[in-house]
Amino acid sequence: SKHSSQQIVDSQHPIRAIRTNDAVMTQQVINDLFNQGIFATGLCYPSVPRGEARVRVQITASHSLEQIQKLSASLGTVIKSTEKI
Repeated sequence: SKHSSQQIVDSQHPIRAIRTNDAVMTQQVINDLFNQGIFATGLCYPSVPRGEARVRVQITASHSLEQIQKLSASLGTVIKSTEKI
């Protein structure tokens, strides 16, 4: 797939970024997550350099393990389905 380079940007901060490197894919991922009840934001050019688009989520101590697991599972599903577009 042309989008197979997703990666979580390493950080100790509670705001985590998952690089998609594609602005259209980023928008589709955040829309799909929103439809599943998960709020995420997208960062695309000019906020980040061209070709370095990413999905951004924030995980806090108030999130339950179940919520974090739902985010993880949803991200995997959404990104896999978006890669096929």
